[in-house]
Amino acid sequence: MLDIFYNNKSIGINSGLLEILLRISALQVHEPPPAIGEKIRNDWLFISSGHHGEILSPDFDGYMKNDEGRSIALQAIGDAVRLLKDGPPLIDHNLINLLWQTERFSTPIVAEAVVAAGEKLLNFVSAES
Repeated sequence: MLDIFYNNKSIGINSGLLEILLRISALQVHEPPPAIGEKIRNDWLFISSGHHGEILSPDFDGYMKNDEGRSIALQAIGDAVRLLKDGPPLIDHNLINLLWQTERFSTPIVAEAVVAAGEKLLNFVSAES
């Protein structure tokens, strides 16, 4: 479980589900992104890479201090949640491994679990905005 902080409040989200959500959300940032959109995407890709030896938390206070960053972050996470809801019930672990360029996942991922993490995160940051 990882604590996500925003506006001096926090919630706990499963760190593995958060990594998958952030990776898929990063790919939903519209092209070409403005500077804050590029920062969000790059940060989420780095956080979700798992190559840093510790579990990192997204900097929602930094991203969402202005309307542009808030809009980009919420849009990207919302688009990822919608895609996952409309997709198959299981996300093939081999496909996920391609996104990470590693063999991290050995079983299919239950899409609804990632959706639930995404909705929890959206509700939290939306309520605090």
